Amino acid sequence: MAALIAGATRTLYISRHSWPRLVEHGVGIYEYQPTMMHAKTVVADGELLLVGSINFDPRSFALNAEFGVVIVSRRLAADRVRSFEADIERSIRVLPATIASRGIANRAVDTICYWARAQL
Repeated sequence: MAALIAGATRTLYISRHSWPRLVEHGVGIYEYQPTMMHAKTVVADGELLLVGSINFDPRSFALNAEFGVVIVSRRLAADRVRSFEADIERSIRVLPATIASRGIANRAVDTICYWARAQL
């Protein structure tokens, strides 16, 4: 499993709180370098494609007007996989050493943002 993480500073701090546990359990996390990435796409079984604004968390489901399109197309799913792979090439993988090097002050900010996320 791989996750491409990028975004506004607040969102980045909130997400970084979970990175050690995710990396420890084998999730590949990549920071996209060119700019902020806000795409939400899912490709399943090489033919099912979901594209939209949907944030997959209870707060977003309850409070936000989210939108998504489901497309069944092997060609479009393959195009999106190629695009994702190209994005990975422009990203830096987050490794355990990267997380450890962040220091206690940065990890404290991550934790505070994580626990205050419902108010941010």
